[in-house]
Amino acid sequence: TAGIGGTAGIGGTAGIGGTAGIGGTAGMGGTAGMGGTAGMGGTAGMGGTAGMGGTAGMGGTGGVVQTQASLSVTIGGLPVGTTASVTITGPSNYVQTISASTTLSGLASGSYAISAPAVRVAGTLVDSVLDATVSGNPATVVAGTTSTATVSYAQRPGTGTLWATNTFTRNAFGFDATALGKAGAQTDAPSVSLTLNVAANSLGTPAIAFSAVGEMWVGSCRNAQVPQVLAKYTPPKLAATGTPSADITITLPAIDNSYDCADALAFDVAGNLWVGLNHGHILRYNAADLLATGAPAPAVNLTSATYFNGVLDIAFDGSGNLFVASYSTRVISRLSASQLATSNAAIVPDVQLTLAGNTAGPGGLALAKDGSLWISDYNNSSIIKLSAASLGTTSTPAPALTITGVPGAEQLAFDNAGNLWVAAYDTSTIIALSAEAITTGGTKSPLTTLNGNGVLTTAFGVRFNPAAN
Repeated sequence: TAGIGGTAGIGGTAGIGGTAGIGGTAGMGGTAGMGGTAGMGGTAGMGGTAGMGGTAGMGGTGGVVQTQASLSVTIGGLPVGTTASVTITGPSNYVQTISASTTLSGLASGSYAISAPAVRVAGTLVDSVLDATVSGNPATVVAGTTSTATVSYAQRPGTGTLWATNTFTRNAFGFDATALGKAGAQTDAPSVSLTLNVAANSLGTPAIAFSAVGEMWVGSCRNAQVPQVLAKYTPPKLAATGTPSADITITLPAIDNSYDCADALAFDVAGNLWVGLNHGHILRYNAADLLATGAPAPAVNLTSATYFNGVLDIAFDGSGNLFVASYSTRVISRLSASQLATSNAAIVPDVQLTLAGNTAGPGGLALAKDGSLWISDYNNSSIIKLSAASLGTTSTPAPALTITGVPGAEQLAFDNAGNLWVAAYDTSTIIALSAEAITTGGTKSPLTTLNGNGVLTTAFGVRFNPAAN
């Protein structure tokens, strides 16, 4: 038996309350604290246990320490007051959505994907769409570090713009929000001027429409030329003045050899493209048919010599009904959503609205937010408003009002502020009638007149990209 602090031999008892192994003091080569046990070569703190070669703090247990990681996402390029919606996904079903520059901490190591959808930015007259470019995606996150990624927004080419076409030239012209916001007569050149070689020997490209993602579609026109052609131009082709090549062309069926211009285009909510041919046909091409160059058969072919003779414009209402303007017969037809489902060689529209007078010549259509239908009367240089209540029954409805003094009015489009833009064919201009002015009939002074520095020689089509909400 050894005294306090002594060393016991075989079977001996070490200091107060301690027991030593054969000839040993604590573990081999180790030093034990009060009441502690040290492993080989280790040193234990008060009451702690150390692993081989390790050192434990007071009351702790030594081992591998796990360090968490961070990801810093910087968002830029958005106007003040505009909110992004950027989603980050990663290991173990991690999902986080952020609206501004943020550092995400406490992350597990691994790969993180960053998704940044386009943002629509409201404008006074026309909206813009901003697309995101993401650098550092996917982001590789490593323990103990802060990884970085950047989301940079820029305006999608062709948006924030009013686009116009000429009837007898292969052109499309873009006027940006700055040009549209000027009052009075303006002679500025368009922001973008495009020469479009849609089809061989094509005389013009009157029809124009924009898909939900901002692709511009135009249709060819030449008397006695078949077949006609549709062409798609993706947003990068709309960025600057030039002669871009079409990304996709769709050859229409050779239905007849008379004046079969593709004068009217419109997309439905499903992304299908509808085509109004001047000589009595309404065609539908499904969204899937528009993905590659070719000559697909139209999914729907609606025909009527009575109601579709001289189609110059088509427009959808909020219920999916299609209105058709027939110049030759002075009739505005409404095809119900159910009638648009299958081909019909002798279709009778569910509503036929005949314009009063023997000289009327409807050339353009636009539906206002209140559900009223606005119709350009080319022959009488006027614009007619039909109330929403008058659109449901076949009749010769009395106009709710008539705007006069618009020489050669063709296609129409409303902007965000409710101003009505008109292609004035006879004066080679695009004019805007203010929302306040068109609450009553009569002759109006235009809010804005654009002549594009003389390029709008036979103005016909007008469409906003994107369309007003």
